Amino acid sequence: MSIDRPIPEQRHADPVTVLVERRVLPGKGEEFQSWAHGILAEAAGFPGYLGGGVLHPAAADDRWHLVYRFTDQASLHAWESSPHNERCLHHGRELHELVRVRHLSGMEDLFALPDRAAPPRWKLTLVAAAAVYPLSLLSNVFLVPYTGGLPPAVRNALIALFFSGAMTYALLPALSRVLRRWLSGPSPSFAPHPEDSHA
Repeated sequence: MSIDRPIPEQRHADPVTVLVERRVLPGKGEEFQSWAHGILAEAAGFPGYLGGGVLHPAAADDRWHLVYRFTDQASLHAWESSPHNERCLHHGRELHELVRVRHLSGMEDLFALPDRAAPPRWKLTLVAAAAVYPLSLLSNVFLVPYTGGLPPAVRNALIALFFSGAMTYALLPALSRVLRRWLSGPSPSFAPHPEDSHA
């Protein structure tokens, strides 16, 4: 006798972006920059690494930001808990102090600023609605009248492709630039992070 068992649902894992703010000690700027590029080069050798970079501070500011991205939380954890990461952090401990770390995924990383809190979900909802509304009007004018003779599955697939492509490559990036300050709000104050396991 065979027993049918339900197959566990496979959930799609969103990429994770990490923003690390560090305060560089006086006179250590060049050494820190070399160290930062080195630790990102180490991270690039791990599965799931999507890219990263170093953001220079403004004039008279000693805060630098490292940004890196992994395909999912498991890949990120494999890097952050690795001996390679621990060794790099040990070598750089005399150059900087950790200020704070932020993990972002989904829509949050489109609107994130290194020195700001992640936008609240109600603001992200309003931005998404602002992107969907004009696309709905455009699809009614340019797509629906010319796709009425197609099978419903094909017609809906074309409309979904139009919406996702326009939002991903045009509207959401444009809205993120225009509304970023409103979305993120004022820069908060953060105490130093007690444990450093981040690039």
